[in-house]
Amino acid sequence: MSAFSEHESSNSQGQNDVNSILDHAAQILRSSIRSESKSMGIQPVDVEDISACKVKSLMPKDLYKFLCLMISNPDKVDVSAPTASNAADERHILAIAQDLIYATTHGRVKTPSHIGLAMSVRHMTGSKHLVTMLNRFGHCCSYDDIEVVDSSLALDIIASSEIWVLLFHLTFHQECSFKSRETITISMRRH
Repeated sequence: MSAFSEHESSNSQGQNDVNSILDHAAQILRSSIRSESKSMGIQPVDVEDISACKVKSLMPKDLYKFLCLMISNPDKVDVSAPTASNAADERHILAIAQDLIYATTHGRVKTPSHIGLAMSVRHMTGSKHLVTMLNRFGHCCSYDDIEVVDSSLALDIIASSEIWVLLFHLTFHQECSFKSRETITISMRRH
């Protein structure tokens, strides 16, 4: 056996080891994402749903740890309790993690970034075509998902305004009988 074939054999073995490690890591992360990822509640959406703490709570710990080790300075990351070494790294980790979760679950798990981008594009442009195109590239939720979000927000606003209208009538029109207040409330709901 020549020196060249020995070198070729050791490179081949090294590549097989790398492929095996990558395959194993991918299986662990895929399993973790599919079992531990939590979808963001889209009925109704709250401002707190897009905070960094909330986003971090929705993702699997293994995925966060892997991305911390990959993106942040590995010398500064504690393997037992990983955190990003700075705010910019934390933003990158959370963004990449959301993309990986959305792609791995084929869009079944809704992430804050995917809902937020679709809502922003829809409200700024009003273009169903643009939202659909971005969704097909995997960058945001579907147009139908955003319609559900908008409908739930509208229903939440209507429900809260009905409560205030009812409180107004109960407070300022106490001389009315119960039947007439009920009629007022029902007639206002129909408009």
